[in-house]
Amino acid sequence: MPDRFPFVSVIIPTYNRERFIGETLRRFDLQTYPGEWELLIIDNNSSDGGPKITRDFCASHRRFRFVSEPRQGVSHARNRGIREARGEILAFGEDDVFVGPDWIERITELFRTERGARPGLVYGALVTDFPDGCPEWAKAFWDNRPTTLTEPVRRKFPFEPGIGGGNMAAPAEMFHAHGMFDPNLGRIGTRLLAGEEPEMAERILRAGREVWFHPGALGRHQIPATRLTEENTMRLASDSAESSIEAKLMKIPHGWRSTRFLLGRLLVAALKAPFFALNVALATLLRNADHRSRSRVRLARCGGYARGTCGRLFTR
Repeated sequence: MPDRFPFVSVIIPTYNRERFIGETLRRFDLQTYPGEWELLIIDNNSSDGGPKITRDFCASHRRFRFVSEPRQGVSHARNRGIREARGEILAFGEDDVFVGPDWIERITELFRTERGARPGLVYGALVTDFPDGCPEWAKAFWDNRPTTLTEPVRRKFPFEPGIGGGNMAAPAEMFHAHGMFDPNLGRIGTRLLAGEEPEMAERILRAGREVWFHPGALGRHQIPATRLTEENTMRLASDSAESSIEAKLMKIPHGWRSTRFLLGRLLVAALKAPFFALNVALATLLRNADHRSRSRVRLARCGGYARGTCGRLFTR
């Protein structure tokens, strides 16, 4: 594969994102990648105007294909894209991540060039844009800052910066040989779980291939005001905490060590929860809305840790 431009299939799951999907597709239409490529937009039961926007766009752009996936969940949508794709390299975007015209070149660069690398997965940088602004209390939970890295680097678990499913690529053979995304670990409707990408990366590492982070493959994640509500941010904190339990267990042998980890994580959550609950009560009494919101989100995170640990403890 080195020194040539392989056929790339870009796979974008979409669900109720009519505000951004048109601009997302327009930006992909500006790609300068000199090789052959296609884009599959996988609609996952959207009920807004998104499907019409995507169907109309695909009808007038030969590289773009519209596909419907009735099974709810981002992993089901990605897996449908994998089955439909024709490319040697599969690149994954999202319906609210804007990319520059060189994104395909950047995210596939390590698969094309001789750098002593054996990448089985490459992921890029994600930074956050707030087109409607962002409340001060919410920035700590939503804001992804630009990385300070300037060159591609090899990464191992726990993958820092974190892997974002809206900016990564892998050879198609990785999925055919080692399986697809686990639907139980990814987002389903309003559940904001985020464990399928690191679990896939860990599988690729166990197979003897490498995981690389490429800071030059940049995606800009659009977070509108409708997602910055206190309730939605609490759900994000809770579900991401639950996902992190699954991610940590990937590297801990089954048995006493994993049980000890789960009990320790549960104890920490149980000790922190009363503190954050007290902060919520005090902030409510003092009418400090920002502090109340921050504390409620941190309390929800404790709940996610507790739910994740208890779920694993009682199913072992």
